[in-house]
Amino acid sequence: MDFLNFKAGVATLEIINPATGQGTGLKLDMLYFRDEKVKPHYEDYAKKIQAARSMGKDEAVINALEDERGLTCLAKSVVGWEWGDNTLDGKVPDFCEANVVELLKNDEVFAQAEVFTITKSNFFKGLNTGS
Repeated sequence: MDFLNFKAGVATLEIINPATGQGTGLKLDMLYFRDEKVKPHYEDYAKKIQAARSMGKDEAVINALEDERGLTCLAKSVVGWEWGDNTLDGKVPDFCEANVVELLKNDEVFAQAEVFTITKSNFFKGLNTGS
């Protein structure tokens, strides 16, 4: 195996309808949460959270920062999408961070995307060739 190629790639998650177990046609192109394009955002929030704790901020403030970190960093992991026959508020939105955040406010989409982006094997496909 050539370790110069031992890097996570972009992977596609199809959102599943939890009632039917079937794909919805909404597909998110995602980066691994430790990708160099995502990791700095986690680190920035870790510093903010630590600073808030050091200043004795209320636990509600810290919890809000942690929730914001989860949403923001997950949004940074989404690098593209396909909507199929789906819409958001009646239309297919343009791809931009604000629209990704809006989509991720759906608890089920957030949960599926969060599990997907932390599952290493989703992003290292094709590297187990044994060569």
